[in-house]
Amino acid sequence: MASRPVATRPDDMRRLNRARVLAALRRAGQASRNELARDTALSAASISTITGELIDEGLVVTANGDEARRAGSTRGRPRVTLTPASSAASLACLSLQFGSLGIRLVDYRGEVLHAENTNCLTLELTEDTLIEAMNGLVDRALAAAGARAGPLQGVVIGVAGVIDLEGTTIQWAPSLSIRDVPVSVRLEKVLDVPVRLWNDCDLMAEALHGEGFAGGSDFGTLLLSRGVGMALRLRGQLVNGLASSGVEFGHIPVHPDGALCRCGNYGCVEAYAGDYAMARRAAGLSCRTAPVPIGEVRELASIGEQAAAGNADALAALSEAGEAVGYGLAAIFSLVDPFPLMIVGLDDVLRERLTQSIRATLRKTLAGKAVADDLVIDGRPDPGPLVHRGAALSGLTALDRTLLASPPPIDKAAGGEAA
Repeated sequence: MASRPVATRPDDMRRLNRARVLAALRRAGQASRNELARDTALSAASISTITGELIDEGLVVTANGDEARRAGSTRGRPRVTLTPASSAASLACLSLQFGSLGIRLVDYRGEVLHAENTNCLTLELTEDTLIEAMNGLVDRALAAAGARAGPLQGVVIGVAGVIDLEGTTIQWAPSLSIRDVPVSVRLEKVLDVPVRLWNDCDLMAEALHGEGFAGGSDFGTLLLSRGVGMALRLRGQLVNGLASSGVEFGHIPVHPDGALCRCGNYGCVEAYAGDYAMARRAAGLSCRTAPVPIGEVRELASIGEQAAAGNADALAALSEAGEAVGYGLAAIFSLVDPFPLMIVGLDDVLRERLTQSIRATLRKTLAGKAVADDLVIDGRPDPGPLVHRGAALSGLTALDRTLLASPPPIDKAAGGEAA
């Protein structure tokens, strides 16, 4: 029996359409009403009504005259371009990494008002001092931005580690010696705004999706740094665990009884592809040597330099790291179709050597041999900008939903100018 169609209430449809318009405008940065009608497939009359409401509510403004003239035709009346109102709100985007805390304070358009990174001994932080440090960063950013910042409406925090599905608690992070830290609850009491935690790789995937990497569809984001992290976007959605944010790619066992991993087990992908693992192998140490963080990215770069000079241990470190990643990818490809891959955290020289080893390993596997040579593998050396862009994108999208939750009365007249 055919299912009955589900009726949509007028208020629900208006809310959805308002969200579509604001989302299209945020993607474009600025657009005319005609462009919004094209991008959303809504009628010109609906666009005029919705944008008028958004202008009256202070969420959207017309771009300045110079921008409007540049966007418009060379003859006749220039188009009126619209953009999110920068002063409508501000959002604090924090990043917790090993040894550092960073912040980007952005306005409602997503423009950065203040950026700051601080080095700190994260392993020595207690729950109280962690919250104090985060609160201090937000306070300094707001003070530095001054009148340019709209009211703080939310905080998004990217963490290299495992987050609960609700985005409230750091269950585990290699940068911290404490576990199960209720950051959201603690920080919300201090700042009186919503606080959401994200796994940093998930935020990188959000940023790459916004940029249109791999056509904005299915892809994987692989972070090779102090550990090995991964985010997957499949069928248009981020893939998470049943109870946490974790896609624990780094702890897929690829060589049983192999190298010692930081997690205490043997043969994990990370035991070969984490920074400490590559440094251990490049130094000629036993694969059972206890993992020790190597500290600086430049030390990884030195492995690439040693490999280029023909150092056998450095070459083996990169080859074995790529092999471990290749076998890990083949295991996932056995469950889902192969997907493009963005490798984050390595410079071009290191990534190219790793990629060669990844492709060579995939050729040895049933799931990978058909795509080994043509698989899209790209890279970004610095995870920081991606984490902050993903935090801004996800946070502003959530803020849009909150601000649009109470639409104006249906008989409200449209405001603003015609397209």
